[in-house]
Amino acid sequence: MFDFSEFCGGSAARPVEFLGLTEEATSQLLNQEFGLSKLLLEKYPDVFKRGGSPNSLGKCLILFESLGRRCDYDTIADMLEVSRDTVYENMRLVRNHVNDAFGLKIEHSGSQVYLVNNQTLAQKAERLQGHLSKVDNAMRNLKADVDSIRRSGQTPVLPGTAGALLAGYEQAKQLEASQNL
Repeated sequence: MFDFSEFCGGSAARPVEFLGLTEEATSQLLNQEFGLSKLLLEKYPDVFKRGGSPNSLGKCLILFESLGRRCDYDTIADMLEVSRDTVYENMRLVRNHVNDAFGLKIEHSGSQVYLVNNQTLAQKAERLQGHLSKVDNAMRNLKADVDSIRRSGQTPVLPGTAGALLAGYEQAKQLEASQNL
């Protein structure tokens, strides 16, 4: 493919970098309806604007914020009168840029896209708990095997990261027991 960069001054957009805001400053931005959008449009007009107006990335971010930072891809697509695939790709880039600039995670699940918060964290932890019960059972079995080998006078040999996992598991169980007192 022909490289046109020498005719247009090279790469048009610089990479979005961490802005170094404090937690308090980031919290204040999140308390504003369009806090993230306004700052990114100001700091990175080459990424989020075309001419003097927001480009497709900027529009997606603005609409995402106007919808409470939790919405469907289809809702943004309908508002912009573009395809869901276009919004999905734009929001993938927005998610990366917001993470790069602020260290904030925008995730998606199915057609939902949302800013991670305590509610979404609790939901994710609840789903994880279901998986952890299987891991807990496997770790109890592994610990019992290690204890049995020790009682027989041998030194247990755990390949890979299994030893570190078992040690971490034992520490977690001790911490959990001390918190339940």
